[in-house]
Amino acid sequence: MAKISGALGTATIGSEFYITGWTIEIVGEAIDVTDSSDTTWKTFIPSGFTSWSGTFEGFQETGTADPTAGSTAAELTLELDASRNYVGNAIITLIGTSLSVAGAEAVTKTYAFQGTGSLLLTNA
Repeated sequence: MAKISGALGTATIGSEFYITGWTIEIVGEAIDVTDSSDTTWKTFIPSGFTSWSGTFEGFQETGTADPTAGSTAAELTLELDASRNYVGNAIITLIGTSLSVAGAEAVTKTYAFQGTGSLLLTNA
């Protein structure tokens, strides 16, 4: 199998962001069913619920407005390469802006998101 370079990665939520990286975490929940007779190890059963969240980051660009943190969910697309994408509805939960030294470094942006509903990996 061929490896994926990820060199074409973008994030789109309302408008397209040219990014330097993104992360996504898919979490399956487990229910703690440990009872009083268990003195060493906890016991869990699957809950059947799954959630996803992550971040993407890049450089501040002129003419690109930030999405509103905590706003209504919008479709998020995270591009792996020209034919593979993660697609689902998400809410931007955090917008971070960073400047290391004025005039010496580019302004960077970080966005955190919480998925709502299912996440699809297209063209896998």
